[in-house]
Amino acid sequence: MQLRDLLKECQPLTVHGNSDLEIAGLSYDSRKVQSGGLFFCLRGGGLDGHNFIHSAIGQGAKAIVLEALPKDPAEQICFIQVRDARLALAQLSAAFYQHPSAELTLVGIT
Repeated sequence: MQLRDLLKECQPLTVHGNSDLEIAGLSYDSRKVQSGGLFFCLRGGGLDGHNFIHSAIGQGAKAIVLEALPKDPAEQICFIQVRDARLALAQLSAAFYQHPSAELTLVGIT
């Protein structure tokens, strides 16, 4: 799926680099990024995904979703700055997988 199409699902603050890329997969674990992937920098209680940007790029990430831009962003990588990386992960994942929740039938029993 094209990154520029995915980005229609969220409201990035800035996009640094070329968003005309084919994205092969999504990951928030730098060890599991596949070539052509989109990596999400999530902040947690003990770790900060921003510390693993270089690892994700080494694994083949073409684009990075983050909350704070690095001081010297790599020119060949597209950096997408957002207010909330977890929200962006949810929004972009839904779009990447063609909104699977739209196919669910919900039934409420009271």
